[in-house]
Amino acid sequence: MNGRRVQEPTLYIWKGCRTCAKVLQSMGDLRASFRLVELSSSRLSEQELRELLREARLSPSQALRRKHTLYAQLAGRSEEEKLRAMLRDHSLIERPIIRAQGKAAVVKDEAQLRAFLEAVGLARGAGRAERPQQRAGQL
Repeated sequence: MNGRRVQEPTLYIWKGCRTCAKVLQSMGDLRASFRLVELSSSRLSEQELRELLREARLSPSQALRRKHTLYAQLAGRSEEEKLRAMLRDHSLIERPIIRAQGKAAVVKDEAQLRAFLEAVGLARGAGRAERPQQRAGQL
């Protein structure tokens, strides 16, 4: 090992989101060990959300889910107001998001997921071969 601490990835999803379910299934197919955070039932603190956006190199505007009904209402608001809105309503946060090794990214399919895991040195076979407790079929 190169002295760098290997961090288990965290996958942020929204229960009921089809894209999230597909990416969750891909994580299982890759037999990757990971931590699962359901944004629909978990509350991120302001610090956690700011760190997540910083690691993903996204502004609140870029991390705002465009398909959300409130998107148009938030369009003219400041970045801080958008961040506050995401803290109040996590359904405004674009997803799914994968986070590991001080980096994060919105991933919409298995190819993007694999590319992220490779970029942070957690490519297939690099993690423990564990199945996540929650499967996509349970979403």
